[in-house]
Amino acid sequence: MSLQVPVVILANGQFPSHPTPLQHLWQANTLICTDGSYHHLSDRGLEPTYIIGDMDSVQESRVKAPHSLVMVDNQNNTDMAKALDWCLAKKIRQATLLGCTGLREDHHLANLLLMAHYHQKIALQAITDHCVITCVEGTHTLESHPGQIVSLIALEGSPRITTHHLQYPVFNQSLRDASNGISNLSTANNITLTTDGPLFVFQQHR
Repeated sequence: MSLQVPVVILANGQFPSHPTPLQHLWQANTLICTDGSYHHLSDRGLEPTYIIGDMDSVQESRVKAPHSLVMVDNQNNTDMAKALDWCLAKKIRQATLLGCTGLREDHHLANLLLMAHYHQKIALQAITDHCVITCVEGTHTLESHPGQIVSLIALEGSPRITTHHLQYPVFNQSLRDASNGISNLSTANNITLTTDGPLFVFQQHR
């Protein structure tokens, strides 16, 4: 099968219920399940393009298209890491992550850390029932809307940050602590951020 964009990776966290992540799920031209999420998708009458993992959570007899199974037997990596490595090998450079938060906090945190680890290799956005999460470095412009709640959290160190179109601007300075960038507000239909280190951007849904 060819890998057609947009590419969506469904993890085994909280299955989306908000219209925003569900829209991305329905519109995916390549839908990848980590093996633990397959049955949640199948129970809703949908089939993925590929199922990636060590298959310890899949009843293979229930898979309607056995050729969609991509076995990656590596216990040192999570199924999400396996899926991202596979996408990179297939030269995919942009993907949306769904179901990567909720249920298990350790998986939630690990998936965010994976976003930071891969952000220079593949453009990732995680969409939850509450927000869009992006990890950026350098200069990026993100779609927004006036009044949108925007939170900035530095992953490590104290990157220098400059923002445009936020109610409480930051000009070439570091956040004082992890809570300093919480609950800012967008003032336009886009926001621009420049940072010299990885920065998580959380944009709340309407």
